[in-house]
Amino acid sequence: MRLDLGPKIRLSDVVGDTGEKPLDAGQEQDLSTALDFYSRKDPDQLLPVLKFFAAYLMQQARQSKDLRQQIFLVFKAVDLLRMVVQYSPYAVNYDAETIVSGVFADLGLQLPKRFAHYQETEVRIHAIMRRLHHAPNDHSARAQLADAYAQQTSLYDSFVQYQMLLRLLPAMRIELDRRRGLVYVRVGDLFQGLADFSPGALQDGRKMRNFVERYNRDYAERGNSIPVWSGPDAASVRKVQRRFRELANRSYALAVKVHDLEPRVLLAAHTNLGSNLLAEGRYKEAAATLTEGNRYYKPAQETPAVLDQRLNYLDMLAEAAGRSRKRELYETVQVQITETKKRYRAINAAAAEKQKRRAQLLADNA
Repeated sequence: MRLDLGPKIRLSDVVGDTGEKPLDAGQEQDLSTALDFYSRKDPDQLLPVLKFFAAYLMQQARQSKDLRQQIFLVFKAVDLLRMVVQYSPYAVNYDAETIVSGVFADLGLQLPKRFAHYQETEVRIHAIMRRLHHAPNDHSARAQLADAYAQQTSLYDSFVQYQMLLRLLPAMRIELDRRRGLVYVRVGDLFQGLADFSPGALQDGRKMRNFVERYNRDYAERGNSIPVWSGPDAASVRKVQRRFRELANRSYALAVKVHDLEPRVLLAAHTNLGSNLLAEGRYKEAAATLTEGNRYYKPAQETPAVLDQRLNYLDMLAEAAGRSRKRELYETVQVQITETKKRYRAINAAAAEKQKRRAQLLADNA
C-alpha cells in the first residue's frame, strides 16, 4: 500500500504517525482525498485501503467514550465497507456485508428505538448478499438488494446495484425489455427523490454529500459530474437539484420507451418526467410527454385518492398545453378535467350518503 499521496496528503495525516489519531467531521476531506487518489491513480490498492480505513475507524469507535462520536465513526466505517462491496467483483462482498450486519445488530440492541428498523432491513440485505455470493448472476436477488439498499437509505449503494444489474441483463429490443425498463424506473425514482430532497430530511445533508462525492469519484471524468453541494444555501441546493432532475429525466426517458411495462408504471414515469420538464420550462416536451402518458390511465377502480392524482395530472397537462400554445389540446384537457371533477363529486356524495345511512341504522338499533 502506498503511503505517499503526493504533496497534499499522506495517510499519516489522516491516522497519525502512530495510527492513533481520531477522525472527526473536520478531517473527512483528508479521507476523501486519499480515496480519490487510490480510485484514480492506484486502483489495484483501493480495496486494501478501504479495508484498512474501515478497520481503523471501527477501532477508534471502540476506544471513544462519546456516543455521538462512536456513531459517527461507525457509520463512516459502514460507508467504507459498502464501498468495499462496490469495488469487489460483481459488486458483491459477503465478508464486508457480514461486518455491516454485525454493526447494525449491535446498534439495534443498544438503541432499538432508533435502529431496530435498520437492523431488520440489514438482516435481509445480508441474506441477499449471501445468495449473490454464490450466484452473482441472480438478477432477481440483485434487484432485491438494490431495493433493500434504497430502503436502508444507502442510496448510492442502491444505484451501484442497479447499474450492475443493467450490465448483467441480456440485451433486448428496448420496447420489449421489461426487466431493464423496471430498473430505469427505479433509478429514475432514486434520482427524483434526491432532486426533491430537503436538507433537514437528510441528516444535515451528510447522505447527500456522500452520494455526490461517490458519484463524482466514479463518473466525473466522463463529464457527468454533480455540482459539489457546499451547503444548504438556496443557490447550491438548486444546482444540485437541477442535476439530479436531469439524471432522473434521463432514466425516465429510457423507461417510457419500454411499452411492455404495466400501464401504472408507465403513467408514473410519464408523470415524473412531464413534471420535471414543466418545472424546467420545457413546455412543448412536457406537453408531448404528458399527452403520451395520458393513455396509460387505466385504474382498476376510481377512488377519491385516484381521482385526486388524476386531476393533478390533468392540471399539469393543461398548464403544459397552455404554455406551449396548444389550444386544441388545452381545450380537450379542460373537458377531461370537468368530467373528472363530476365523477369525483359523485363518488364523494355516494360515500357521504352511505355513511349517513349507516349512522341512521346504528341509531335505530341503539
